[in-house]
Amino acid sequence: MVERWGYKVADHANDKGHRAAFRASSEHCLMSDVSYLNCWEFKGPQTDLLAGLQKFTSPETGRTFAYKDFLDGHLEGSCMLYEPTMYPAGSIGVVRFTWVQTALPSSNPTTNRSLHIWTHPSVSDTFLTHVVTVFGMDPVDSDKNSTTPIPDLDAMEVDEGNADDGGLLKSMSAVGEEKGIPEGTVKVQGKTELRAREYRSVTCSLRLLKKDLIRFRLTGPKSTAVLKSVMKPVTFPTEAVEGDFWWKPFLVDGGQTSAMELQHATWTGMDAMPLSSDVRAGSVLGLVVRDPRIFLPRRKISLADAENQNASSGTIGSSSRLPNRSAPLAASVLWSEGVRDQVKRDKMSDRDMNKLRSALPAPGMELDLGADEAKIPVVLIRNAGYNSQEAHSKADYGAGWDLIIPAGWAMPFWIPLVYNGARVAGLQEMATVARHRAALLGPADLPDSAAGNAIAMSRRHDLEGKFQRYPPDKRPNFIKMGTLSPFHSPWPALTQDWLDIAKFTDKSPALLESAPADFHVIRNLRLLTVIQNLLSGSITTEKLVADHSVLLQTHSRGIVAVHVLFHAGGSAEDFSMLAMPATEDLEKAALDKHFKGPVEPPHKDPFRKTQPPKQRRKLQVDMILSDKDSVVDHCSRKLLGYVVKGGYSFIRGAETAMGFCTLLGLMQLARITAASGGGLGGATRDALPVLVRHPHSLQYHFAGMSVLPYSPCL
Repeated sequence: MVERWGYKVADHANDKGHRAAFRASSEHCLMSDVSYLNCWEFKGPQTDLLAGLQKFTSPETGRTFAYKDFLDGHLEGSCMLYEPTMYPAGSIGVVRFTWVQTALPSSNPTTNRSLHIWTHPSVSDTFLTHVVTVFGMDPVDSDKNSTTPIPDLDAMEVDEGNADDGGLLKSMSAVGEEKGIPEGTVKVQGKTELRAREYRSVTCSLRLLKKDLIRFRLTGPKSTAVLKSVMKPVTFPTEAVEGDFWWKPFLVDGGQTSAMELQHATWTGMDAMPLSSDVRAGSVLGLVVRDPRIFLPRRKISLADAENQNASSGTIGSSSRLPNRSAPLAASVLWSEGVRDQVKRDKMSDRDMNKLRSALPAPGMELDLGADEAKIPVVLIRNAGYNSQEAHSKADYGAGWDLIIPAGWAMPFWIPLVYNGARVAGLQEMATVARHRAALLGPADLPDSAAGNAIAMSRRHDLEGKFQRYPPDKRPNFIKMGTLSPFHSPWPALTQDWLDIAKFTDKSPALLESAPADFHVIRNLRLLTVIQNLLSGSITTEKLVADHSVLLQTHSRGIVAVHVLFHAGGSAEDFSMLAMPATEDLEKAALDKHFKGPVEPPHKDPFRKTQPPKQRRKLQVDMILSDKDSVVDHCSRKLLGYVVKGGYSFIRGAETAMGFCTLLGLMQLARITAASGGGLGGATRDALPVLVRHPHSLQYHFAGMSVLPYSPCL
C-alpha cells in the first residue's frame, strides 16, 4: 500500500510478478480498485450543461459530451478536458462521463438531466476551480442550506510526503482518512473546517460523490464469467411484504419492473466471453443483484470450475448481443442518493450472517433470508480493448468491465470476486496492462498537464536524491555519456530548439508565424492521421506543409505520442533518448542487417583533471542535475524526443516503448528517410527508423517508430 492523493492505494501484489498479472489480463481476469476516482454529479437543463462543458473540450480531439449515444445514456464516454479557451494548450486531464438515462428524448433542450463525471484526484481541484468559474457556482452547505466561503486552497495542509499529486489537498473525506478529522472536513491553517461538497448556480448544481460510490475494474476475457458467478439478479416478491424496503415502490410501478426484468434477462443471457461486436465499448447496464455473500464459495475456485458450475446450472447465455438502443438498459436507481443510503443501512453485518450460516443443517447450504435479503443496485460499464488497426497490441486486449456499487458494499463484493477467480492488481500491474495495450495512462503520461508535470517533477526529485546518495564511484558519469537530463524530459527546451531550427530553414515557411508560447501534446485526430500518412510514405513533407499550413502553425510546438518497436535487439527505459539517424547510419543499416546502430563518442568532462576530487564531484553533480537551455544538438545525433515507458512486450515478443517526439523533428526525419530510400532493418512500412539510447549508455539502437493512436485512458 502507498499513500496517493489522500488515499491508501494498493501499489502491487505480493504473491506474483508482472508476468502473472499479464497472464490474468490476457487469459483470465485481473481486478483492481479504482475507487480513488472522484465522481462529480451535475444536474440542470441539458442545454446549460452542454454550453458550459463544451468550453472544456474540442471536437478536434474526438467525441465530447454532446455525442448522441452519450446523451442517450447508453454509453460511457471519455475525453480530454482543457482550460477554457486554452486549447490546444492548458490540458487538465482525461475524464470519463455518463449521462443518466431518462424517459424523455435527449434532443429535448429543456430536459433536466444528470451527468456523472469521473476525474482523477490529482486533477480534481483544477477541474473544480474552472467549473465553478464557468458555471458561476457558489458553494452550498447542504446541512444548513446556506452558502459558505470556499476554503483557501493555497492555505490548506498538503501531504508533503507525497508531492507527486501536484500539491493536491490531503482530503479528509478520502478513503483512509486521518483519525479525529470529521467526515467532509479539511485542515485549514491547523483548524478543522467544512469543505463544501455541493455547488450551485441559478440553473445547475454540482455535487461531489466522493464517498458514495465504489468502482472496481475487471480486465480480461473471463471478467464476464467472474461477474456472472457473483452477481445474481434478484427476483422481487409478487406478494405484499412487511417492512420499509427501498424497492417496494417499484413493485407498484410496472414500467420500472419491466425495465429491471429486461436488464436481468440481458445479463443472464449474456455469453461468458462476449464479442466486442455484440457488446459495444462503453455500454452501460444497470442491475439489481442479490447479496453476493450468500453465494460465497467455501474456498477459492478456478475460472474453469466456475464455468462448469454455470454451465450445469444453465446460467451461461448463448448470445451477448444487446437489445436495441431504445431499451432502458442503462437506467439504474443507484444514482438516487436516498436509495444508496437505505441500501447501506439495510446491509446485514458479517457477524449476523455468519451466525445464521452456522445454524444451517449442513455446511455449504444457501442462506434463505427471505425479504430481509439485501437487494443491491449496481452499474456495469464495458471497457474497450485494443482496437486500432496498428499492430501495437493484441485485438481486444484490455477489455473488461467496470463495476460501480454503493458505498459500504466494497468487501461483500471484493471477496466473492476474488474467490471466483479474479486476480488482484495494484497500480503497478495496471500500468503494465496499459503498456501492453499501447495506451498512455493519465495523468502520469500527460506531460502537458499540470498534474502530469507535478508527478514528473516529484519523480525527478526522488531520482536525483537517490543519485546523490550513491557513493561517488557508483554514480554514472552522465557528462561523458552526453546525457543532459537523465531524470526528466525537458519538453519546453526540446520544442523550442526545434522551432529555432525550423526558423533557419526555408523548407517550412508556415512555421515562422504565430508559434505557441508553450509546448502541448497533439491530440488533433486529423493532424495525427496526416502524420501517420507521412510516416508511412503516403504523402511527402512538402505536401504536408502545403496542405496543412494552418494546423502546422497551431501545433508547431506540439509533441506527438509515438510507439517504438525493437526488431534487432536493444531496449528502452524511462527517459531514454529518441534520436534522428544520420544518412550514413541509414546506409549502413541497409547494407548490414546486423548493424545495431552508431556509438556516441564519449564527451569531455571539463572537471576531470582541472579540479580536486572533492570539488570535482560537486561540480559534476551540479552540472548533471542542472536544467539546460538547449538539448537537440548536444550529441552527435539530433534529439527528437524521450521515452516515457518501456519494457518487454509479451504480446509482440519484443522490446517496445512509448514516448513523445516533436512534430518538427518527425517532419525532418521523414524527409531524411525518404531521401535515403527508407530501407533499414527494424523499420516497417508504417514506421520510420529511429535511434534509441539509454541515459547511461553510449550505444544507439535502431527501432521502428509509428504514431500512437489517441485513446484517452483513465
